[in-house]
Amino acid sequence: LRCNAALGKLRSFKMWLLTFPRRWFCQLVSVNILPTEWLGGLLHLHRSVTVPHGLPPVKVGTAASSASAAPTFAFLGRLVSTKGLRVLLEASQQLKTGGRDFQVKIIGQGPGREDMERLATDLGIADCVQFLGYLSGPQLEGILADASALVVPSLAGEVFGLVALENMMRGKLLIVSDIGSLREVIGKAGMVFPPGDAAALACCMRRILEHPSLAASMGADAREGAVQL
Repeated sequence: LRCNAALGKLRSFKMWLLTFPRRWFCQLVSVNILPTEWLGGLLHLHRSVTVPHGLPPVKVGTAASSASAAPTFAFLGRLVSTKGLRVLLEASQQLKTGGRDFQVKIIGQGPGREDMERLATDLGIADCVQFLGYLSGPQLEGILADASALVVPSLAGEVFGLVALENMMRGKLLIVSDIGSLREVIGKAGMVFPPGDAAALACCMRRILEHPSLAASMGADAREGAVQL
């Protein structure tokens, strides 16, 4: 009821009621297919099988930045509060205060964009954060190819983490919130931090700035993990 409160009390109540017939029908099917074991542990449905999402081959773009360019962290997703972009911006402020040279590129659109742009200005990091809006095709691949790591700072609501798997296929190092589904998808091929903990995220990002070779080595592990998944 709280999760759907923004839809109105009547609609959220109807959606809650529909939960019960949905769960009853789930007991009648031959099999319930779930994308992660973590989700299965939450739903406790009978006759469940875990089948991770499949992906077509991902074409890897060519990096355009010069070797002297500042390291880049990318965020790819809808700009809503549950995606945790605020946490990434707060972590970026901590790194900048520490004198680190880097860039953050925000890819995606959503109702929270204006608030996040305002927050970046208030935190004094507008000069190292770019809001690129929605990108696709070669433009998207070029930006991601330049990134040292992709940050997925989600606070909740991830039942699989498709953006994580897509970028593992690209050979990208992933830094993700320690949410059950994301941890399951990346396995040991990435870095995790407690959800909402900007200081812990800043530590992960600092490791990459101090040890640039991690991006390539852990990115290769991520690619191998994605293929095996």
